[in-house]
Amino acid sequence: GRTRSATEQVVDRIDLIGLDKTSRGFIRKLPDSPFTTAQLHRVMRADPSWTGRLEIARRLRAEGSRREALKRLKDAQRSGTSTETILLTAEIQAEVKQRKAAIELLSKIGPEDTNYAAALLLTAKLASLSGDSDAIDDAASSLTELGNVGALRALAEQLMFDRRIQKVSPLLDHLRALSGE
Repeated sequence: GRTRSATEQVVDRIDLIGLDKTSRGFIRKLPDSPFTTAQLHRVMRADPSWTGRLEIARRLRAEGSRREALKRLKDAQRSGTSTETILLTAEIQAEVKQRKAAIELLSKIGPEDTNYAAALLLTAKLASLSGDSDAIDDAASSLTELGNVGALRALAEQLMFDRRIQKVSPLLDHLRALSGE
């Protein structure tokens, strides 16, 4: 329905204008792997190094071939690293228990980037799993400064799941303040 229609509109835009910053922003808002094979080929013709490699890695990940996906992403990084590539690589590294490498990679995403909140959230989740209180505090503090309610809620849920009640209390207080309760 909507996703299929939105995906087709984005692909049509890319055919007309090319894969510019706005088109990439639209792609980021689509769910993972939304493209049909024909659409993916059209987008890959516009920018094979970014879209093609990311989409292949996403599909490999979805099929359970995480190590192969990491290999493809490593190849993609040789031709320039986008924050989308960094974030996807870190997510997959986390899934294959390479948490330290994932956290190190996520530190390359800065506050000026649209993926900063997602990077902070993943950093905090990995730090929680590793028991790194300082990293949890740093990421939570940065997320609080951003005021990204969705990321703050997701972090609060993760910290509650991980039974880190002392870490979640300040986040819940901040969320209450943001919502006016």
